[in-house]
Amino acid sequence: MISGSHQINLKEQTLTLLPDKALYWKEKNILVVSDVHLGKSGHFRKHGIAVPGAVNEVNIQKLEELVELISPVKIVFLGDLFHSEMNEEVDKFKDWRKSHSHIEMILTIGNHDILTRFEFEKMGLECVNL
Repeated sequence: MISGSHQINLKEQTLTLLPDKALYWKEKNILVVSDVHLGKSGHFRKHGIAVPGAVNEVNIQKLEELVELISPVKIVFLGDLFHSEMNEEVDKFKDWRKSHSHIEMILTIGNHDILTRFEFEKMGLECVNL
């Protein structure tokens, strides 16, 4: 499937551990992704720390590559999809999300996901707390 992945069969379910903190559940066609931290570079630059803006582009591109390869019906983000407050990098995610409106997306709220539930839901993300 993907270089560096590892498949696990558990109770007749196939789970593929993917690089970059992701997992694919074959029987449910669900992609699970953890700790993306979109907007991190903009947050650090705003506070005087030099971080290339391309970091965010790389994260969005990795998501896009996984979606193109797997074609999941659902993506579950396991916390920290975003790094901090609203910024232009979050706007880029919104555009990406619109282009994948056919995919159900669930966000488990992480400690860095500080936007309001309303803001997440406007992006087409179902929000859950654990």
